Amino acid sequence: MKLTGECNRCGMCCMPFGYRCQHLIIEKLPGTPEATWCAAYEFRHDGMPILLFGRNGSIVGTGKCWKGSQKETEAIMELGVGRGCSLTPEED
Repeated sequence: MKLTGECNRCGMCCMPFGYRCQHLIIEKLPGTPEATWCAAYEFRHDGMPILLFGRNGSIVGTGKCWKGSQKETEAIMELGVGRGCSLTPEED
């Protein structure tokens, strides 16, 4: 599965299980266009360790950035598409 279109920075793919990646900067309601940006965008890489924060700002666990991987596509499909994401699925 591939995704087409341009990311609208809704931020939903960086919020697994309702938690927030440590690098996700939220400026508006997640799920709306231009709501977020990634503070690590320039240096992020597939498998990069990240901290996950809960709603109250406390660390709730660890995760990995999936930049450019099939896992990233799966996360976008699961967490973003239909929830504010501007990307659309395209069969290979």
